[in-house]
Amino acid sequence: MEIAQARPRALNDPVGLAQRWGTEISASKQELQNFHTDAKRIVHRYLDKREDFGRDQSRVNLFWSTMQVLLSMLYARPPRADVSRSWQDSDDDQARVAGTIMQRMLNRSFDDNVSAWDSSVRNGIEDWLTVGMGQTWLRYEVKTEPYTIDAVVDPITGIELSPSTEAERILEEDAPCDYVFWADFFWSPARTWAEVRWVARRVYMTKDQLVERFGAEIANIVPLYGQNKNMDTRITNPQFDPWNKGEVYEIWCKESRKVYWYSKGASTILDVKDDPLGLDNFFPCPKPLSANVTTSNFMPRADYIFAQDQFNELDEINTRITWLTRAAKVAGVYDKTAGDSVGRMFSQAAENQLVPVDNWAMFAEAGGVKGKIDFAPIDQVVNCINQLRQYRQDKVMQIYEVLGISDVMRGSSKASETATAQQIKAQFGSTRVQLKQFYIAEWICEALRIKAEIICKHWQPETILKRSNIERTPDAQYAMQAVQLLKDEELAAHGIRAAGLKTDEDCAGSAHHVRLAN
Repeated sequence: MEIAQARPRALNDPVGLAQRWGTEISASKQELQNFHTDAKRIVHRYLDKREDFGRDQSRVNLFWSTMQVLLSMLYARPPRADVSRSWQDSDDDQARVAGTIMQRMLNRSFDDNVSAWDSSVRNGIEDWLTVGMGQTWLRYEVKTEPYTIDAVVDPITGIELSPSTEAERILEEDAPCDYVFWADFFWSPARTWAEVRWVARRVYMTKDQLVERFGAEIANIVPLYGQNKNMDTRITNPQFDPWNKGEVYEIWCKESRKVYWYSKGASTILDVKDDPLGLDNFFPCPKPLSANVTTSNFMPRADYIFAQDQFNELDEINTRITWLTRAAKVAGVYDKTAGDSVGRMFSQAAENQLVPVDNWAMFAEAGGVKGKIDFAPIDQVVNCINQLRQYRQDKVMQIYEVLGISDVMRGSSKASETATAQQIKAQFGSTRVQLKQFYIAEWICEALRIKAEIICKHWQPETILKRSNIERTPDAQYAMQAVQLLKDEELAAHGIRAAGLKTDEDCAGSAHHVRLAN
């Protein structure tokens, strides 16, 4: 499919918007096509899925084991947010309590036994380590109920001053964090993240969900597909989902500061809303965890690709060792004219049992057993196996050098190595691991910053007080003033920001700061 060189006119009517975003999504898919192709192949390799022609291979899934080691080092347990003031003024109790309130609510995200935040973050990190990109998505979720405001009546005259009215009140508020599958996240082609004009995520909705969200009229124009019939997702998604679903793209455009809902094949745009969150950076998601991006093109490239030749060679070596091991068996030939005595010696004779030989004199004259039997050269096969095993070990070390996993970090070393040598190898491996920890910390910190901004701009003061439980602490006297400080628009625009990292060995470097200015 060719993409038009000229940018289509951004019409305000639903049909024009559908055409515009159809072009934008198609361009993004073309830009991401190679990444998605590589990612699907890497997932198959990671899960050791084999086609019919590869079932006879003998693989060493070192890629899977290495990623498991990295995951345990990079994200050992859920992080902890550390919210503090920009200026540590001793008499500024209002800002101090505001920081405590925000810290409590952010950390509450990870405190549940089955935390959606922890699951989303962990899934994103696993995607980043395997295919090269991980992403989350923040939302403001609110539940309301209608109620009636009674009419106001003058108690003296009995005249109705104002009639009764219908209104809604908030029952529950939340800022959930959704995991976004790597194949369902799209963005405008750009060199760097700062140049990205829009971001989008693809969600799959049944007919009932479409009707509930967009109404019956719009739901009827959305094409529905079976998961095993959709060419874009049939390789990665479940193959036997019994329900047909529609593909809906939620698109956040920074240029127009609007959110669009688009479905491929629909004649009109599904819905358009003005900026619903009012975030400073507009996008409801942080910059995605992206591996090996450059300033020439913001396109992830998985670590596996840089070592794929070594992984393939390792599989080939292991397959050869397997077949040679099967060939390393006692096998040979014997002279049939000597009768069946020589054959019976191996097939029937038990321990310490002698097999009789007819015409011993002729048998001895011909050289005995050595003259009547000869074995396959098993010593050459065994020698080849030993050489391949040594070559395999060298290839494993080469893979660890490419991926930056040193011997000490894998829990093994040579007894002859000095403590200095072990320390050098550990530092060599930890250098790249520390950089990965920083990327993860930056990503989670930005997600927490977005949640903090949603809380400040959209949550009711009563919800903030209830969720933080600050009124049951000695700082209860400052609680309402602290909430007012959080709700201040000017403060929300400048006061909540990411402020670096705090090392925490137990969390494997995944503790973060969200600083609150006073």
